[in-house]
Amino acid sequence: MILITHSLCHHFYYKHMQYYTLRMSTATDMVGYQIVEVMQMKSQAGWAEDVKRLLRAEMALRGITYEDLAGRLAAIGVRDTAVNLRNRVARGRFSAVFLVQCLRAIGVRALRLNEDGDQQ
Repeated sequence: MILITHSLCHHFYYKHMQYYTLRMSTATDMVGYQIVEVMQMKSQAGWAEDVKRLLRAEMALRGITYEDLAGRLAAIGVRDTAVNLRNRVARGRFSAVFLVQCLRAIGVRALRLNEDGDQQ
């Protein structure tokens, strides 16, 4: 099934419970379209993996351990153990509030994300 969005250059194709973005060259009718690029859209697990990698990368960049993170979070009123934090981050499924608390605690003031969601 192809769902046409308001933009003629982006279409979504549903196949096997996964979504794909089809970038197509412009043409006057559907028969004249040529597929230029196919990109698989991320699943929830893929997004969770990106967020987990982002937090771990920021911690590594600053030399922060989970023990350090637990102490820094406690300093801003968020109490948790290093073991619980490690497990929470390993799952990659946590709230935006938790992510911002962690980033604030370790001293991150700005993030840059490139188009595919991975950190630059």
